[in-house]
Amino acid sequence: LTKVVGNDQVLCSLNEGIVIVMRLYDQWVQVEQIVGMNGLDKATTDKIHLKFRNRDESLKPTSVLEVVKNEIARLQKEEGLVLPQTPVLPKRKEINTDGRKGEN
Repeated sequence: LTKVVGNDQVLCSLNEGIVIVMRLYDQWVQVEQIVGMNGLDKATTDKIHLKFRNRDESLKPTSVLEVVKNEIARLQKEEGLVLPQTPVLPKRKEINTDGRKGEN
């Protein structure tokens, strides 16, 4: 999910439970903030955000997403990061046409 805020700010929500706030400039993108959702802690998002400190090359939004996903994969493999699962609501019980609960 991507949302443009104003003329120069983009918010990208990843399936991994992370929201990335980027500021767009003419030739590059600045990663302003990385926020964990569904219980992903600040220490983890800070580690991911460190990948964007002191970067010399110009990044595009798609490059930012690729770097974040690669860093998440690295943290999972090397540091045992477990991504929080999205909560799932229980299914409603279906009611048959004859008024009984269960399968139709």
